[in-house]
Amino acid sequence: MLNQLKGGALISYISIFANNVIGLLYTPFLIRSLGQSEFGLYSLASSTVGYLLLMDMGFGNAIIRFTAKYRAGGDKASEARLHNMFITVYVVIGLIVAIAGFLLALNSKHVFSKTMTSEELEKVRILIILLTINISITLFFSTYRAIVVAYEKFIFIKVVDLVRIILNPILMIPFLVYGYKSIALVVVLTVLNSGVLISNYLYCRRKISVRPVFGSFNKSLFSEVIGYSSLVFVSSVVDQVYWNSNQFILGAVASTTAIAIYALAITIKNLYFSFSTAIISVFLPRVTTLIANNASNQEVSNLFIKIGRIQYFIISLVLSGFILFGREFIHIWVGAKYDDSFIITLLIIIPVTIPLIQNMGLTILQAQNRLRFRSLTYLIIAIFSIIISIPMAKAYQGFGAALVTCVSISLGHGLIMNVYYQKKIQLDIRRFWFEIGKISIPILGAVLVFLLMKKFWFEQKNLFNFVGGILLYISIFIALVWKFAMNNYEKGLFKRAVLLLYHKLNLYIKRN
Repeated sequence: MLNQLKGGALISYISIFANNVIGLLYTPFLIRSLGQSEFGLYSLASSTVGYLLLMDMGFGNAIIRFTAKYRAGGDKASEARLHNMFITVYVVIGLIVAIAGFLLALNSKHVFSKTMTSEELEKVRILIILLTINISITLFFSTYRAIVVAYEKFIFIKVVDLVRIILNPILMIPFLVYGYKSIALVVVLTVLNSGVLISNYLYCRRKISVRPVFGSFNKSLFSEVIGYSSLVFVSSVVDQVYWNSNQFILGAVASTTAIAIYALAITIKNLYFSFSTAIISVFLPRVTTLIANNASNQEVSNLFIKIGRIQYFIISLVLSGFILFGREFIHIWVGAKYDDSFIITLLIIIPVTIPLIQNMGLTILQAQNRLRFRSLTYLIIAIFSIIISIPMAKAYQGFGAALVTCVSISLGHGLIMNVYYQKKIQLDIRRFWFEIGKISIPILGAVLVFLLMKKFWFEQKNLFNFVGGILLYISIFIALVWKFAMNNYEKGLFKRAVLLLYHKLNLYIKRN
């Protein structure tokens, strides 16, 4: 099982690398091929239909948690009944989502008619229908992916995700070259997504030997699951409010251009998220087992801090690098007309750094089935966020919407949850922030050293100097963090990662 954890985490970071490289190369091509207006339309349709994913109700996490629980107790019969129940539930949900999506498509013109042309309204309608089909298919097969994760078969699930990341641009680029737009993009995504879902199903049947026991619907088990998943559902609602509602609001009160600028900021935010979430995705079953074995608060706190430090090393490099190079990067990447995306992105990713380095806290809450306070707190803040975002978006477009998100995240994820972790979950938050503070000092030093070198020795006048500046900053960052922040365990992780990369590259060179 340790190999699955290590292998899953390793492939996750390979996927992150592939996704980021492909994103850097493919995204500007996609945006230019679609054009700013159609990119805004595609982003609007995606964010609108994204609300239908709320129909998942948090059941995916429930399947993982309860499957891990039954596996730990060796209760195969309950496990089989659980899977049967959710296969049935997800089929029903998928059908409901299909109906809701088609109704949404039919009424989209009433929502966006003030900001769009008749041609744009028709295209949004078609995109919503196609994306609804995609989501319905996803829900039909959702049980099987959750089972694979619950059985901790991380290598398979991460390899499949990696293949999808690579195939997406390979399949899409020919269509864009020949002039096809967002509708073709969604069709390709749907076909590719269906292939991934079918592979999960086949793996469950043939490798894990999942054999659901079909029979009467277990109402008592479903009630227990609802009690857990309802809180995950509220968290999903909050995520939709933070990351999709602003694009919907901008579509209703602003323009497709404003949506495109905001959507690019969300795209960068998603890349930023990926650096933190990859390692967390393999820990829920393990933390569930730790909690089930009555681990002490000290043990849980140590894991919380240990993972948080590792995450902070990674994403602080990305955050500080974006602060230094972000504006120039956006100009080179997609053009100066997206310049406003820089400030919008900063308003989003700076406060969201707090929950990213504390992702293990959410995993602990899930394992302990103590999501109620977090979910209800975030829901209340999210409601006020929507109310305030509408006039702010009208007045200041993307800047106003992003500012509201910034304040909301800082208040909920930052202040309130840290007090809750300390007081109620008994995590050692004071020690956590003390550790983060120690790491931040050499990071700040790296930024200052680079700024001094930039001022006195070189200027970023061209692409060569821009790339050279990034490499220089990474070198300064690693040197100072290695010397003044990393402990022996973290240095060992870094050494092993570098040695593994070296051996892989050396093997590749010998073969070629």
